Amino acid sequence: MQRFFTCCLSFYSPANTANMFELEDDFTCSICLEVLNEPVSVPCGHSFCLACINKYWDQAEVCKCPQCREIFNPRPHLRKTTLLAEVMEKLKMKQPHSRMAKHFDGSAVIVCDFCSGEKLRAVKSCMTCLTSFCEIHIKHHNEIVAWKNHKLVNPTANIQEKLCKKHQKVLEIYCRSDETCICSLCVTTGHKDHDTAQPEMERATKQIQLGATLTEIKQNIEKKENQIEDITQIIQRVKISAVTEMNKYEKSFAELVLLIEKAHKKKKEKIQEQEKREVGKAEKLLDQLKKEITVLKKKHAEFTELSQTDDHIHFLQIFPLLTVPAEDDTLTNMITIADFSSEEVKRELYCVKEYLEELYQAELNNGTSKDSIGSDRKINSLANEGVIDVSKTARKDSEGELCPSSIPNSPS
Repeated sequence: MQRFFTCCLSFYSPANTANMFELEDDFTCSICLEVLNEPVSVPCGHSFCLACINKYWDQAEVCKCPQCREIFNPRPHLRKTTLLAEVMEKLKMKQPHSRMAKHFDGSAVIVCDFCSGEKLRAVKSCMTCLTSFCEIHIKHHNEIVAWKNHKLVNPTANIQEKLCKKHQKVLEIYCRSDETCICSLCVTTGHKDHDTAQPEMERATKQIQLGATLTEIKQNIEKKENQIEDITQIIQRVKISAVTEMNKYEKSFAELVLLIEKAHKKKKEKIQEQEKREVGKAEKLLDQLKKEITVLKKKHAEFTELSQTDDHIHFLQIFPLLTVPAEDDTLTNMITIADFSSEEVKRELYCVKEYLEELYQAELNNGTSKDSIGSDRKINSLANEGVIDVSKTARKDSEGELCPSSIPNSPS
């Protein structure tokens, strides 16, 4: 195993950086997906970070390998694999750092893979070596005659993405037919006779298209922002209008309720007046009838006394003088039952009920109205719109009383 790890460490060189990344994947913890930290091996042979495997087993119902699912009973006692840990430390020291690093101002920069200690900013990336170089190390790179023809580009991250996956050569040609970047070998194989171009030329063409697209997107953003502003203003106007209309209707309905209460009070007073008047007439009749009964009783006594006398001469002398009071038919005709459900009251109540129903239906069909409810202006407005018939609508008379203008007789 010692020889294996030694071979792993000697495997790195500037020309096989891609293989170095693959080697790093072989020493990755399958739980956290990072390079092994404090590596330990379980009985089945798989390796994990000490903290990762302990946490995994603490949360699991049974103790098993996260990779092969082999169950261990009892739970194995884990110890740090010292040799593997040393290899991981050396591997971390030797692995390239062409991945993105943080600049002092917080921005992401690409650093040199060959700097030891503090990493300097890379000035070039070699697509042949798959490595990034700072200003100092790029000079050493260029001094090597065998590397003179290497393709140098501006510092770039993820160099592997710039290589052809099939031929492992630099992507330096654009295939318009397939809309993909290809290498020089692809031109003579899978992309033969295709329409190709240099990346710089194709970039210039597509840059113009991108500019037009950006302009269109910007215009759409401005258009939608204007729409948002318009809609926001509409919402504010709607809210203000709603509050205004609500206040109007609160006031109008309060007036309507007050008007109905006033009409109710007036009708109640009229009924009470009618009751008092009718009761007074009846009581007057009662007094008159009581007086007549007294007179009749007196006559009845006189007639009874006369009928019992034995003096025939006295009977004949007195009889012509006795008279019976005439029956007063007018009093009998005046005795009637007062009708409190007069046609006038029924018609007015019917008028109020019909007005409220038609007003409610008008509001459902036409939404809110700008005129005050319960006023002549409101009634005329609805009449002009053809919503209600004025001839069937309750109006206010000069006394503030609801009365019908022209209403069909309500059912008795």
